[in-house]
Amino acid sequence: MGTGVLRTKDGKVVEANDEAVGLLSECVGQRCAIAVAALGSGGEAVCTATCAFEVETSSCHGEVVVQDEHVRMTCTRTGEEVVVLLEECAGVQDWTDRLSPREGQILALVAQGLTRLDIASELGLSPSTVRTHMEHARRKLGARSRAQAVAKAITTGQLDL
Repeated sequence: MGTGVLRTKDGKVVEANDEAVGLLSECVGQRCAIAVAALGSGGEAVCTATCAFEVETSSCHGEVVVQDEHVRMTCTRTGEEVVVLLEECAGVQDWTDRLSPREGQILALVAQGLTRLDIASELGLSPSTVRTHMEHARRKLGARSRAQAVAKAITTGQLDL
C-alpha cells in the first residue's frame, strides 16, 4: 500500500483514492469511523462516531491497524472536510516489535541526553536493567546505536518528544 486518502464531510466518506478503496473496499458513503475502524496497539478503537467533528487542524494517530494492515494514520481538517491519510508504515511491522512503555520511557530520556547512569538514577533502576531495556529497544528497532534507536522510534511513531 502507498498512501490511501479519504475525504469526509459531516463524518461520511465523500471521496477515496484507489489506494484507500483497495484497503477499505466500498467506503464512499459510509461513516468514516465505520469505514476506517482503526485500532490502536492495545486493540482500542481510534475512530469514533464524532472524531471527524473533533479534528481542529491535524491529528497524527501514529501506527494503527486498519483491515489487518499496519498503517500510519493522520487526519487533517481542510475547511468543512477532513482528509484521512493512511500511509504504509516503514519500520515496525508487527505489534510484538513495539516498544514497551519502559523502553519508550528510556529512549525518551536518551533523547534528552541522559546517560545510562542518569537514567538508572532517575527511574530507580539498576544500570544493568537500563542497559537491558535499551538493548531490547535497539533490537526491536533494528538500530545499531542509541541515537539511531531514538531516530527510528520517532519515525515509526513509537516515540513523541
